[in-house]
Formats: sequence, C-alpha cells, structure tokens
Amino acid sequence: MPIREIIFTGFYESGLSPIGRALYESGLFIGDRLKSGDLFHPHPQYEDLTVSELHEEILKSNRCTGRYDGSFPLKISPEHRREMARLIRERNRRFSSWGFGDSRAALFLPEWFSLMESPGAIILYRHYREAVSRLLHRAAGELLLDGLESGSAAYWEDPDLPYRMWLAWYRPLVALIHRDPQRCLCLPGDVLREGYDIASLFGGDSGLSAPVIIEERRNPSEDSEALITAPEPGAALRRELDELWHQLQSLSPVPGEEPPEEMERRQIAGEDSFEQVSTLIRQADLNASETAEKRFVTLLGQWKREKSDPLPSLSGTISQARAEGTLERLISRLRSVLRSAPEDPSLLRSLEALLAAAGEVREAETLLDHMKQLRIRGAAYVYFRRAKLSLDSLRIDEAAQHLEQAMRHHPDHPKFHLLLGMLEKIRGRYTAALRAYARAAALFPPQSNEMFRTKIEQLSLCERLGKTRCRTQLERKIRRLAGRGDHPVSRVFWQLGMMEWVRTPRPALEGWIERFYISRRGFDRSRMLASLLARIDEASPRRDLLARIARRVETLLEKRAEDFRIDFLVVGVQKAGTTTLDAYLRTHPRIRMPRRKELRFFNDERYFEEQRIPYELYHEHFDRSVEGEERPLYGEVSPLYAYWPSAIRRIWEYHPDIKIILLLRNPIERAYSQWNMEYGNGRESLPFSEAIRREPERAKSALPFRHRIYSYIDRGFYSEQLREIYRFFPKEQVLVLRHETLKENPAELLKQVSDFLGIEAFSCDTSLHEHHSVYPEPLSPDLYNRLASLYAAEISQLEKMLGWSCETWSTPRS
Repeated sequence: MPIREIIFTGFYESGLSPIGRALYESGLFIGDRLKSGDLFHPHPQYEDLTVSELHEEILKSNRCTGRYDGSFPLKISPEHRREMARLIRERNRRFSSWGFGDSRAALFLPEWFSLMESPGAIILYRHYREAVSRLLHRAAGELLLDGLESGSAAYWEDPDLPYRMWLAWYRPLVALIHRDPQRCLCLPGDVLREGYDIASLFGGDSGLSAPVIIEERRNPSEDSEALITAPEPGAALRRELDELWHQLQSLSPVPGEEPPEEMERRQIAGEDSFEQVSTLIRQADLNASETAEKRFVTLLGQWKREKSDPLPSLSGTISQARAEGTLERLISRLRSVLRSAPEDPSLLRSLEALLAAAGEVREAETLLDHMKQLRIRGAAYVYFRRAKLSLDSLRIDEAAQHLEQAMRHHPDHPKFHLLLGMLEKIRGRYTAALRAYARAAALFPPQSNEMFRTKIEQLSLCERLGKTRCRTQLERKIRRLAGRGDHPVSRVFWQLGMMEWVRTPRPALEGWIERFYISRRGFDRSRMLASLLARIDEASPRRDLLARIARRVETLLEKRAEDFRIDFLVVGVQKAGTTTLDAYLRTHPRIRMPRRKELRFFNDERYFEEQRIPYELYHEHFDRSVEGEERPLYGEVSPLYAYWPSAIRRIWEYHPDIKIILLLRNPIERAYSQWNMEYGNGRESLPFSEAIRREPERAKSALPFRHRIYSYIDRGFYSEQLREIYRFFPKEQVLVLRHETLKENPAELLKQVSDFLGIEAFSCDTSLHEHHSVYPEPLSPDLYNRLASLYAAEISQLEKMLGWSCETWSTPRS
C-alpha cells in the first residue's frame, strides 16, 4: 500500500530542515504553520508548529522537557491520543498525501504509526559526537541570549545528558525500523550533501510524484571549525553509543561517515559575554571554510538538479583541496558521477581541471584528446589547455608550441595572451612579457578581475625593468579604475600596499566587524552579529564597549543603504536578442551597465529571505567612480526577471519609477532557440520534441519556483508576464520591443530605446550581432504547426494587449 503520511524526524540538529524544505518544494503539505528561522538558525526550519506544540504538551504532562533522556517511560494521555487522531483525520480529509517534521516526533513515532492509515518515516541521524557538538553549540547561544532561564545549563551540569538523550531518541526508532523496514527510511546527515532523491529511496511507494532532492543549507554560525568540542563519554556509555551507531549505519541505504574524534575547542566564558561575542565573531568570519569535498559535492548536486557547469566555481575548491590534500578524493567522486554521464561536457572539463591540479598531466592530456574527438571543445581550447599542462610541468618549449597552435585558431583571446606573458616571463624575456600582458589587459572586459590581475602583473614587470614612469602611470590607472576601496580586487591592492588610504587603525574587535563589509557576501552574518550585540545583557561589565561596537555596526549598515537606484532594466525575454541589446547599450556614452550581463539579483531568493534587502551588493556591480556633467543612466539586462515569480514586484519595491524594457520573440522560435542553447551546453539531453512533451513533469522539481532550464514552452506565454509588469508599472514606464525589429532594423529599435530613456540617439555600428546560433537541424514544419496551435490563443491575446500584428508567428509552415 503506498505511503500516505510521511513523518521526518531525528535527534536535534540531525538535518530535518533540508528534508522539510525538499518535501515542501516538491508540493507535499507539511503543515499550516511552519517554524521560522531564528538568530542561530537564519533559514526556515520547516517543522510543523501544530505538531510541535502537541509534543510539548505531552512532555509537560510527563513533567519533563525536550531534554528527555529515557530515565522513565513516557505516557500519552487519552486526551492527547484523541488530539493526535483528530489531526490525522483532518489532514487525511484535506490531502491525499501529507507529512510533518519535528525532532520530538522520534519519541512518539510508534504511537503515530499506530494511528495512521499508511505511514512512512524518514529518520535522520548523525554520529553521536557530531550531534552533541551541534546541540551544545545551539545551547551555548541560548545561554548567551536567555541566560539560565533557557535551561541549557543542564548540558554542562551533567555532561553525559546529551549522550543519554541521543540513545533515548534512537533506540525506539531502531526497533521500529526492524519491525517495519518497508515504511522507514534511515539516512545519515552526510546524505544532505549528496543530492539524493527521497522518492526513489522509498522504492516508489512514497506517494511522491516528482523527485525530492535534498541539499543542506549552510548555517553561517555552524562551520565545523566553530562547533564546541563534545565532552568524552564514559567507557560504558561509549560502548552503548557505538553499538547503536553501528546499528543505524547498517539500516541506512547510504551509510554516513564518522567524524574526527576531536574538534577544535571553542571556549565559552562564564557570565561575562565578551569572550562569547568574540567567539561568535570568529565563527561568522567570512573565511570560516567548509571542507573542499563538501563544497565539491554541493557543486555536483547543483549539476545534478540544474545541469549547471561546476567548472566556473571549481578554482577555489581546487586550491582548498590541494591545501587539504583531498584532490584524489574529489577526482574519485567525479569519476563515479561520470559513470552515469560519460560524455557530459561540463563534467569532462571539470575532471581535466582536477587532473591537471593533481599533477596527472599525461592523463589530463589524454582526456583533452578524448574531448577533442567528441567535439566537446574546439582545437583552440585543447591546445590552450595542453599549453597550461606543459607549463605546469615546466616543459616550456612544448608549452610555447601548443600556445602558438592555439593562437593560430584564436589570435585575440585574452587568456592566450596572458599565458604568453607568463611564458615570456619564465624565459626571462621581460619586455616581451610586458607587451603580452598589455595586450591581454586591453582584451579583457573593463573592470573585470582578470583585467586588474593583468595590470598588477604589468606593474611588477615595470618595477623589475626599472620603468618608473610606466609604473607610476599604471598605479594611477589602477587606482582610477578600482574607484572605491571595497572593489572585489581591493584585497590584492591591500597586499601590494598600493591603497594606503583604506588602512585606518581600529581596535581589534572592531576590525573583525569591519571585515564583514569588505566582502560582497558579508550581509547575512553582519546582520546576525548586529542583532546579537543589540541583545547583550546590560549588566555585562563590557557593556560600554559592546554598545559602541553595536553602534558601529548600525552605522555601517546605514552607509550601505545608499540613496542610489538604477534607472532602467531589460527584463526579458531569454533568446530574444537581449545580449545584442546589452552590447548596443554599452556603446552609449550616457549609459552605464554593470561589469557583466545578467546580475539576476531580483530573482535570487537568498537576498529576499530577510527583512533588510542588501541592495548594496547589487550596486557594487556598477561603476560610479567617474561622472560627467550629466548624470549617467544606470541599467541592467537580466532576461529572467519577466518570467520569475515575484521579481517584478521586487523591482517595483526597489524603485517604483524605474523604466522597464521587454524584448519579445516568436514564442515557438524562442523555445527552439533555448533548447538548442541548453542542448549545446550539455544541460539538456533529450530531443526537442521529447523535451517539450516532458516539460510539465520535469519542471515540478523546481517548485514552488519556476525551472530555469525545463521551461521552453512556459516562457512563451508572454501575456501573463506582461500583465504582471502592467500591474506594477504604468504603460508609459514600459517599452515592449520586437525581436524582428532588432534583427532587421536595429537603428529603428535603438531610436525607440533612446527616445524612451530620454537620451541622445545611438551612434554605434548597427551591424552588431552578439549571438547568431547555427542549429544542427531546422525545426520541423509539423512540430512548428502543432506549437502554433498551442500558442494561438496566447498570440491573439498579445495582439490585443500591444496592438501588434503577429500573423507571422501563427502562420502554418509547410
């Protein structure tokens, strides 16, 4: 009988939130009221408050708390049993399948099973040492904020208490798994990093229609380095713990890994909170790192869910893995994933990068030849990578030969000139190296990190060659280009001692706080710290110092909330010419665009989970260092905004007077163009006809959001997107353009844009075309006509809304 009711439970800090989030996003009802985040758990908890309150009442009736250690049996009164049965009946009446999560459900799971029609359980566990460390970490925070009233001091008064609790939680669960193994799924906390499909692990009896992929969200206050070391249990207690741990391991289809015996000790001082605050500041340091293997598994999980390329984010992981000595483990993991997708381009490129980093040069070269045979990459890329491999092996002449071959195919690639500069520098040809670096800097995009790094290489060569004038000019140019001191590469300038003006002496503790604001990702943890400091006990002897630090934090937050807003946005649609339009916009002297296209700020859910939205992170992408007599117009192109739920509302809340530009294309041609792009990138493996047939089923994996890849047909319903825009913005603030005009008469389209923005006409070369895809085969007339029938009503609706004639879109083809 299929499972109808799913309970997910386990000891405290065992990973219920990622499971709950995955089930919730798959469409499963898990409660009317869900537990929200708090200071030490900033993300939503996805635990059912109704069930949690019921469990709390049962524990109170037994005169105990959530620190139950199994020293006496728990009893459920008839009244509470009736309440449990009532809740089950009410939800079975409302939903064909549903679930709930709560840690304390582990204490009452057999009772729930006896009352439910067709129950199933997901039981999460961690090694007892890690579980207790996480529990003590949370308890220390509760002590810091709520004092002895929190009751958390019990864990320090009786160091064996959390271990006895762990045993009391899992003993009845193990017994239940043995009794009913078909309805219980036992999983370790490690599985949260792997991206497992819960529905498939249940053997198809879960009642879940779509894959339920779980991924652990990192809690910024719970880096493994920062967890409190768990006290050592006694020998007899440890034997019991080990025995139960091994039982859990044997019952899990994917056993977890035992953590190291000892973790780095973090001292928590007694009543004086100053040391506690210092500890939490260190924990919130933006460089508090995950292991490289964990970061790599996260990248693989993203590849599995979204077919995203792990290579662009791999360089930092490789550096960390090299330092940790875990490169071989990363290679082994990637090879195991490649067995299921042996010709995936992004995975093969990532494997080649890992092999090169591990010094497996010959194997990496063999893989490059294999990629060339598969036509995954062109000859220029293969020669370039082989040149890098040869250079890493100090085969200088061989590297030069490969690079020469690469530059024959692509003479103006900036990375090729950058590598040439490195080669010439190694050979001692410093003047030639300086020329190569200068050429690379000219070819890299302005304000890009690569351009700045190349300039710094030029600077060091000028010093070596004694070119004082050249060095002075370069320093001046770098300072001017960098603009503000919080530019992403300002840390490089700091190391070189080139930006003396950003060095201001501060007390050590204030320096920690300031560090949060140097990084572009420091907002969430800075907010957490500010909230913590604001709640420090007034009786603390360090109150004056802490209050001053809190004021400093608030001042920095206010500085970030600048009175700056961009002026216009191109919000869509994908594959309608937005890249070409972006290139045209960048040529206008009055327009300032960000350093890269598609910032995707307003469709990034991370920025909108908190009350204060970090617009300063968005603004950092715009160069505001130099302005002429007239203020420039700042704009951005992100074609996902029109399609993403809530993005238009967020844009309106950000700037109600902003101007909106929307490019539309024949939805059938747009869908085929998107499929062609995803297929070429290796993120799509199905033929177009099969991909659109299975689109509704595949798109469910992204619920409650929209799927960024499997949305070929859905993105073409423009009238819904346009209505959402008109709901927030008056029509005079919206310019809707046709892709055909951009293609056939770009000068006319640019005139419409300049008139709309109120600027002088464009004077650029209108023969520019950024993207011109060549399809492997044309769209068949039969499939085109079927899609035309599907879109017929939509196209008619759009014609009425815009006053357009879109007859060519719906005309049958033969």
